[in-house]
Amino acid sequence: MLLCIQTGKTMSDAHRMKFATDQFYFKTAEEMAKVFHEVPDALSRTVDIAARCNVKIEHIPNALRSSKFRRPHARQLF
Repeated sequence: MLLCIQTGKTMSDAHRMKFATDQFYFKTAEEMAKVFHEVPDALSRTVDIAARCNVKIEHIPNALRSSKFRRPHARQLF
């Protein structure tokens, strides 16, 4: 949905830009353990690296609902 907003397309547009996977989300620790089961120390190394980073990801409730998106005039669409 965010990609449609960014590119000015709708979900029903057959020619819209799409990613070839549905895996673009924050996975749980259990999901990550399954993905990296062949590299057992991958998760602990990732946590170590993350601990060195100074990043804060905040949850913004209803961020899209409160955003104002400019829609081009109908004549500009064609």
